[in-house]
Amino acid sequence: MKKKTVVHRVLKELAASYEAVSAKTPLRALERFEPASVEERAELARIAGTRLPAMLLSYLKRIDRSFPLMGGYDLLSPSQIVSRARDLKEMLDDGTFAPHLAKITGWADGRWDDDRFAHCYWNRAWIPIAEDACGNALCVDLDPGPEGEGEQIIAMEFQDGQGPYLHDITDLIALLGVHVEAIKDGGYAVEADPYGDFLTVDGDVPSRVMDVWIRRALAHFWR
Repeated sequence: MKKKTVVHRVLKELAASYEAVSAKTPLRALERFEPASVEERAELARIAGTRLPAMLLSYLKRIDRSFPLMGGYDLLSPSQIVSRARDLKEMLDDGTFAPHLAKITGWADGRWDDDRFAHCYWNRAWIPIAEDACGNALCVDLDPGPEGEGEQIIAMEFQDGQGPYLHDITDLIALLGVHVEAIKDGGYAVEADPYGDFLTVDGDVPSRVMDVWIRRALAHFWR
């Protein structure tokens, strides 16, 4: 199946899943925005220093609303994506992140041992697509390590300078699709807090449950 078709399907089902939840519990309306313009896509490629791959390009052409994700993240609009990427590249270029890299390298916590993502604090080719209230981001990786996969997901923890980690969810389709599967299973509850309404799992999701949702999402959307 073509990647652009898969992206269209997952975004369509994601919206339908959220609307089904909204029909039972009053929620804030999803923030609506324009998909990425030609100019925004070109600027993002320039910032990243590489061509945008088909799946991400299709996503940027189609995403027209935000959506709450696990962990308190919200999808960013294309204009926000470009703005975040631009600001982060400037911070990278002026050396802002150098002390943070030295600190987390000293932790020797094994995050880079398998060479799946670049040994750095920030990479211009990490495209931030979702963000939480603390500024932490979920990113599509366009410059993986020697043992990594293209378009894998990086969890970037800016809070307290913790830096990047490779996310358990493998790619953009799995990241979005796992929420469709979670809603199907009733694994999401709706909560309200001072920052707005979002979908959250009651307690930590057991890894075996998350693995099932990921496998089902990949099988469903890539069939």
